[in-house]
Amino acid sequence: VVQGFTDAESALAWLASHAVDIVVTDLMMPGMSGAEFAERLESSHPELRESLIVLTGGAVSAEAEAFLASDSILVLEK
Repeated sequence: VVQGFTDAESALAWLASHAVDIVVTDLMMPGMSGAEFAERLESSHPELRESLIVLTGGAVSAEAEAFLASDSILVLEK
């Protein structure tokens, strides 16, 4: 089963009461970046950090570029 969300806060709230195998997020989202989402996910669900896939069309900032360069995430380019 796949569950989609239109904002990161709703996804994090849903994850508080549901078990999942993989989390897919975009790097650039309204309200919260993929890097911020990954940080919050790691804080609230550390077991999911290695199951995170980040979609990106490219980094638009030095911070985003550094995040994508991390060995701890799987990046899927669009």
